This record gives sequence, structure tokens and C-alpha cells, in this order.
Amino acid sequence: MFKTLYRCLCRFYNGGMENMMENNNQYLTEYEEARRIGLREYNRSRLKGENPYLQPLEQSVPSDRILSEVELETQEIMIKKIAGTKNQGRSTSFSTGFMPLLDTDSEFASKWTALCKAHNEEGIRDAIIAYEYLGRYYVLEGNKRVSVLKYYKAVQIMAKVIRLVPKFEYDSEELRIYRQYLDFYKKTKVNFLWFSKVGNFPKCYRYIEKFQWTGDNIIQFKSFYFQFRSAYYGVSGNQLPITTGDAFLHYLDIYGYTKDISNSEMTRQIKGLWEEFENLSKPNQIDLTQSEQVEPKSSGFLSELNLFGIGRKHLKVAFIHAGSPDNSEWVYQHELGKNHVETKLEGRISTESFFNIAEDEGAYEKIKEIAEQGFDVIFTTTPTFVFATLKAALEFRQTIFLNCSEAMSYQNVRSYFGRIYEAHFLTGMVAGAMTETNIVGYAATYPIPEFISSINAYTLGARFVNPYAKVYLKWVSECKENCLQQIKNTDLQFQSLGADIVMHQESNVLTNKLQSSGLYFIKDRYPFGQEFDQNFNNYLAIPLWNWGVFYEKILISIINGDYSRSKLFGSSENAINYWWGLSSGVVEFFYSKNLLSRELIRSLEFMKKMMVQGNFQPFSGEIYDNKGRQIQTEGQNMTSQNIMSMDFLIEGVLGSIPDITIRKGKDAFLDLLGVKKRYES
Repeated sequence: MFKTLYRCLCRFYNGGMENMMENNNQYLTEYEEARRIGLREYNRSRLKGENPYLQPLEQSVPSDRILSEVELETQEIMIKKIAGTKNQGRSTSFSTGFMPLLDTDSEFASKWTALCKAHNEEGIRDAIIAYEYLGRYYVLEGNKRVSVLKYYKAVQIMAKVIRLVPKFEYDSEELRIYRQYLDFYKKTKVNFLWFSKVGNFPKCYRYIEKFQWTGDNIIQFKSFYFQFRSAYYGVSGNQLPITTGDAFLHYLDIYGYTKDISNSEMTRQIKGLWEEFENLSKPNQIDLTQSEQVEPKSSGFLSELNLFGIGRKHLKVAFIHAGSPDNSEWVYQHELGKNHVETKLEGRISTESFFNIAEDEGAYEKIKEIAEQGFDVIFTTTPTFVFATLKAALEFRQTIFLNCSEAMSYQNVRSYFGRIYEAHFLTGMVAGAMTETNIVGYAATYPIPEFISSINAYTLGARFVNPYAKVYLKWVSECKENCLQQIKNTDLQFQSLGADIVMHQESNVLTNKLQSSGLYFIKDRYPFGQEFDQNFNNYLAIPLWNWGVFYEKILISIINGDYSRSKLFGSSENAINYWWGLSSGVVEFFYSKNLLSRELIRSLEFMKKMMVQGNFQPFSGEIYDNKGRQIQTEGQNMTSQNIMSMDFLIEGVLGSIPDITIRKGKDAFLDLLGVKKRYES
């Protein structure tokens, strides 16, 4: 009898354990899917130049801007209006969309899946604690609850709300809107919609009065708004850069309130108003400055400074590097630029360089420490410093910060880079014209958009003059020591594949000092069999950076007082990204007049002139990737944004992009800019 009972209990226990394991596996799968969404959001944010993590309120709003704290009643709030977290501690655990980022075997993941189970079996009942500031919510307690409910596409969540009332010490559209919202909330207790224009909250309240939605009838207003919201989102209204409240108010302007209107009829009306909704939109675009427009007068830079010397008489300028000129070609090039501008602006600027700043969480403290020394302008020369630079810029408002990065965009930190791919197109022309085997090599370091666009432009240039040309691509590790031996091994591998010409890409990898950047015949580099000619100098062509040109023009504009208003820097208040090319002199292309034929030189000069004048763009016309997929049709020019985020290899490239993701990357440079392989190799 006892044995029978024991067997029954065992079966019951084992069955229960199996069910429990099935449930746990189910919710672990949910976590993995949520994390995939989070990683996609993370990468999209990086490409846009945005902070890829949750926004901590304590970083963006100084305490001296707050007048008071007011505890509100526990209420439902819109999950969409939850903008971030109150404190920084948990911000890096989530993407900007509150999706989890931590590994599945973490304690965080276990707690997240437990909340999943609770939500599905009994519902999440406990209210979160959130601070409301300017109509947005920042979670103090309950970040994971928000994450789980957002994953399940919940619209609202219960919250204990603490309102942070700002000081209305200065006049701004944002504060005027918020002041009107406070009055609107006091009358209606409505918190689920928002307007982006001054006057819209009072206007909405007039509609509430008109349609007798006041008092207990406010539930009718809420019901009608959410019906509109559902229909509006159904036709992609959430994709427009206006608030749903703006669109709803415009809908009321046109159609008013119709009791018991069907969803299909409302959808039809919304589609009819679509152009009107688009007209309400205010695109928040980056000012991508692709050509400098402030040219020095013939009398010289200094006379121009005297004529327009209405800015700052003397500038104290800092250059902050992650490496040093001794171990980094990239830093060496920027230091050449600093030396150039010191000579050109002697007596008007003083400069100081800071080397070997670690690319980690401590970067901000170092940049802050440097800023406290009273510098007027600070250049940070690697993209990995962009977030630390932005944080410093928000604290030191009187200091001008610029970060050397290609695809970043912030209002408080301007970014600068160059269209180096233009010079690579010309280099490819040389390779394609001079190869005897129709096979050329290309050695690159990191799979980031800048390098990928250069590889593709090089290939297009080679095939522009030689349609039979093929480009073997080889990814090489960063070179810290024995660089000459690595170059030799790479060259001999290319030679074994039939390549007779090779290009070693110039690098902005901070630990890499390439000693072989440029294009050359492999056989010329190894004249004594397999021995390496360390005095080799027979380069056919080479693309180069000339940062001194950029630094000179930027600093002149600041000295003149034109930094904020010159056409050089755009005329709007949008984020500004300087992306100059051959026309500005920031990107240069050199070739050997002794080794190249006169006909080829004429062709190179003609194509360079076409690019300088804006009459030719390498990524124009019909383009296919090296898997045969059409990327662009005839008659099109690739957009700047697509070039800056390029993640495919073009037809003619024999190779693939390594599959590098943030989960694998332990390098700060790759974590920020690394491109995941778009197509399977």
C-alpha cells in the first residue's frame, strides 16, 4: 500500500515538475524574443547616433530645474509615455523601448520570466512608482513590469505618480505647453494624450465642453480617443512625427464627434485626412553638411579674422585621443591636423592633447576633468567617446564639443567625418586599370560602415575602368606588433589567389598603426623572393585624411563668431554632422606620376573633378550586392544615410562581412559601430 502511494506521489510530482519546466521554457522563449527586439532597437539607436539605453531622468534634468514634487493619486498611465528610468542604475539593462538586453542566464532574466508567468496567470497587479516630468514618465520602481507589459503590447499600467513641477523661470514652447497641460489635467484628470503646439490643450478642453464630456462623462471622451487611436495606428499613424493628440485634435476640427461611429468609417476618414496629417508633421532631420562654403579670402586667413573678429579673441582647444601617435595611425593623423592649425592660427589659439584615454565608463570623468580646465573647444577623436562627450556637453554648456564619428547626431555635440570612400573609388580605378590578372586584393580591419563603403567604392572604381576586375577581400586583425610580418602574410595569401595588386586600408582603429596603407604591386614589395623590402615606397596610389583643413575652418568660424549661424554649419537647430569630401580637402588622393600612364592620370583627374563639382557620386545607378540582390535601380543615387550605414558588399567583391554583434563584441569600437553580416556567406 505504501509503495503504491509512493509511486502515485512520484508520478504526481514528476508530472508537476514537467509542467513547471514546460512553463519555464515557454517564458524563457518569450524573454529571448524580447531580447532580440531589444538588440534590434539598440542597433537602430546606434545608427541614428542616439543613446541606445533607457534615458535616466537624473542625467537629463538637473535638480535645480525642479520647483517641487507633488504626489498624485494612483492612476493608469500610457505605457507609450514612459520615457525612461528615474535613476541610471538599471538604464543599461534595457533598450530605449524597455526591451531587455541582458543574457538569458542572468538573474535579471529569471525575474523577467517570473513576471511573464505572473502576467499570464494572474495579471500584474502591483502599481509601479513613476516620476512625471513635462508629460513623460520615468520609472523609479517597476522597470521590469513595464518591460513585460510593453512586450505584450499593453497600452496602460497602474502607477503611483510623483509629479516634478519645473521652475517656470524662462520662456519656452515646451514650458508653455506644459503649463497648459497642468491646467487641463486639473480640470479633466486626463493624462493619456499630448500636444506639441501651444494652445492645443485649451482647444481640446473646449471640445470637451462642447460635446459635454465633462465630469462623469469624461469616460466617453476617453472611449472616443482610444477608438481614434486604434484606427490611426491601423493606418501607420504612429509612424508620423506628430503626437496622436495632434492628429486627434485635427480630426475633431474636421469631423467633430459622431456617436457610435463605426471603426471602418473612422478609418476611412483618417485615410482621407492623411495629407493633412503629413502637413502637420515637423521632420526632425539632421543637417548633413557635405561641402564647406566659407572660403578664405585671398588676403589670407588672419586678415579675415581681423575683419570679422567679433567672436572669441583667443581659443583654448583640447584634443582627446584614445591612443597616442606612437601606437595609432589614426591619432597620428589627427595630431598632424592639430599641428597644422597651430601654425595657421598662431597667436589666436593654444592647444593641448590628451592621449590614451580609456574607452570605458571612466571616459566621461576624464573628459569632464579636462573640460574643467577651461577649454573653449574640445575635439574627441574617436566615436567611442560620443556618449561621454555628450554627457560632458550637457554639463559644460559654454564649451563647444565635437566628436569624430560618421553616423552620430546630437544637438549638443556636433560630429565630423569625411567621405573617404570618394578617394577609394579613385584608388580602385588605379587598381582596375593596372592589374594584369584582373584580380586585386583589399585588406581591411574592422567591419564598420566606413570601411564597407570604402571597400565597395574601391570595387566600383576598379570595375569602372575594367569590368572584369574582381576584388578579394580579407579581414585582418588589428596590428599591435609584428605588423610587417602580418602585412607580408596577407600579401602572400592574396598572391596565392591570383591577385597582383593589393590595397591595405588606412585605419582609425586606435591600436593599429598600419605601415602599409596604400596600393601597390605585390611583386614590387618582395623583390628578393620572399624577403620583405622595408624601404619600399613604390605606391601606386593612396587615400589620406587631412584633418588640419577641417580643424582650421571650424576654429576660424568659432573665432569669427559664425559657428552657430554660418552656412558652413547649416541654418536650422537640427543636429549637425560635418561629412566633407574631396572638395573640402579633408579627404585627399595621391598617386604616383612616375608609375601611372598619362591616360590614366587624365582619367583620374577628370573623375576627381566630377566628384569635387558634385557631378558624380560613386554609388549611383544600378547596384547589386555580391549575392546577386538588387540594392539600387538605374537612375538613382544612394542617399547619404544609406552610405553612412552601409552593411553589404557590392558585386565584384569576393568575400563576406564577419558576423559580429554586440553579444560577441568585447571591443568598444566594434560594440559601437560593428556591422552584423547582412547576408549569409
